[in-house]
Amino acid sequence: MYRRPTRRRRNALVPILAVVLMFGLLLMPFLMRHSADAAGLKIVTGHVYDSEGTPVVGTNVTVNMKDGMIVRKTLTNTTSPTGSYRVTFSDLDWAVGDTIEVIADIDDPTNSSTTTADSTNLQTVDVNLSIQIPEFQMHSAVVLFAGATVLIFVNYRRRIGLRRMR
Repeated sequence: MYRRPTRRRRNALVPILAVVLMFGLLLMPFLMRHSADAAGLKIVTGHVYDSEGTPVVGTNVTVNMKDGMIVRKTLTNTTSPTGSYRVTFSDLDWAVGDTIEVIADIDDPTNSSTTTADSTNLQTVDVNLSIQIPEFQMHSAVVLFAGATVLIFVNYRRRIGLRRMR
């Protein structure tokens, strides 16, 4: 004989269904993001140029794969004789929409370039260094002239003092 479930039992399932539904809604953005991830390796390549557009050889290049402010993975390389670099991220180290940050450093000047990771497996990011060539400015000339004057004066005073002692 069939017994119909009591009203009490049916009402007990409502909170459980509500919790499962809310849990599913909270996980949906996370699941959608990972379903949109591109499969395979991500190759980041590019060139490092100086302020005149000449390729820079031997520059240390750091490439950060970032999910927001969180760095997923950091890879480094040095530019080749043509000023190019290349790093390869595994499929677990990147996702579509991540930020690719390329930092080129040679001695003092450190410049970076960023772009957003797309669904392709090859992405090019070039970096332009702003290398400053120090110039001989007027205040440098004044300091140099004042220093030379002081040295001449001190040397002259020493000579006069030595002559008086003799």
